[in-house]
Amino acid sequence: MVIHASHTILTEDNCPLGYLLLHCIRLFLELDAYAALEVHTTETISAGQHAIQAFSTYLHVCLLVFPQMIIH
Repeated sequence: MVIHASHTILTEDNCPLGYLLLHCIRLFLELDAYAALEVHTTETISAGQHAIQAFSTYLHVCLLVFPQMIIH
């Protein structure tokens, strides 16, 4: 619930890094929801693939912005 409430506080203009992180978390939660489905249709598979691509893209952006998150 905190993540959803934070969207009104951590806006792109007010806190760009926080907004980026929240966006990445939201995409992860969407991806997790598709992965948790027990029955998949062609539509949910397609939407899940799109969610994977979107999450992957934002994860790369987050790692560029927060390089200390990379585990060596």
